[in-house]
Amino acid sequence: MTPGALETDDALRFGETRIVPQLGEPTLAPGQGLPVFLIAYPVAGSSDKPELTLELVLDGAVVGRSTPALPAPDERGRIAYVATIPSAGFSPGRYEVRALFRQGSLAAEEITFFNIGTSPAGD
Repeated sequence: MTPGALETDDALRFGETRIVPQLGEPTLAPGQGLPVFLIAYPVAGSSDKPELTLELVLDGAVVGRSTPALPAPDERGRIAYVATIPSAGFSPGRYEVRALFRQGSLAAEEITFFNIGTSPAGD
């Protein structure tokens, strides 16, 4: 592939990888990993280090929490984060994923849902 061939402003591209969003709530088999992709926009020039906290919530209780290291912003000032959340050992049910991005006194939160072992309709 020609260097620079994939350079784009497409937010759904991570390096040479094209991100395909999941429509609706995915249902995972027990032990299957959940792919997560997000882009954060830190305040340029701030001395405050950006931080990301990911939480998994089941029935209102936090059952998993991670504060992963973030890469440096790219040339456009974006921080792209991609990971797979392991679900081994999690009980079947409907889970909430909370992504909380903080930089100093500023914060942004996004929430999405997924299921392990059973669809929302019980299929």
